[in-house]
Amino acid sequence: MQVKDRLSQSLYALARQATNVLEVGTWRGCGSTLIIAKGLIDGGGTGTLQTLEVNQERAAEAAAMTRQLRVVNVSAAPASRAEEIYPQAEVKSGALPPKMSAANRPDYLLWWHGEHMDAKKLEKMGMRPPIEGLCAQLTIDVAFLDGGEFFGIGDLHTVLRHCPQLRYIALDDTQTFKNNKPLKELSAAGSGWQVCVEDKQERHGWAVVAREGPTACAALH
Repeated sequence: MQVKDRLSQSLYALARQATNVLEVGTWRGCGSTLIIAKGLIDGGGTGTLQTLEVNQERAAEAAAMTRQLRVVNVSAAPASRAEEIYPQAEVKSGALPPKMSAANRPDYLLWWHGEHMDAKKLEKMGMRPPIEGLCAQLTIDVAFLDGGEFFGIGDLHTVLRHCPQLRYIALDDTQTFKNNKPLKELSAAGSGWQVCVEDKQERHGWAVVAREGPTACAALH
């Protein structure tokens, strides 16, 4: 497997030195999931990738795709609760992230309603986010957040709440609703985190942040 774009290179580097990795947004399991798995295997440790996919069909495909990889565990589950979705009022009339267009607000609202409805359905089925349990059982020190477009902020708050051993957080789509607010929170003064690398153009923006400290960002060098 060739690791080409800079985000993939960063994920691979983080995984090589990780204890365990949490990924939100597996999709079919043939992109970032394989990159992270390769990093864990090449790193030679005993770490695992715990990856969550809210879409049940895609999760089944990802589980089949990664069945031969001992380091990957796919869960068909959300990362955060339905009420943690991006505020609807902000989608309707608030300030937009850089890659979002005011002319497309009606489409964004339809998208928002779809994600919210799906999340509520899963809750009615009794499906709950597993992150609290995962971070209680495993030392998860790297997280990659690339889930639903309107759940990035909820996903971030969930991992910060339940995964105190995190050293790195990678964010995809930082110039859209998904992870624009999360990156702003993590890069704010006093957050306890610092930006290691950021690209505002590639893949609608992405970034890697590290917990502040003397060896912050070391895994990427």
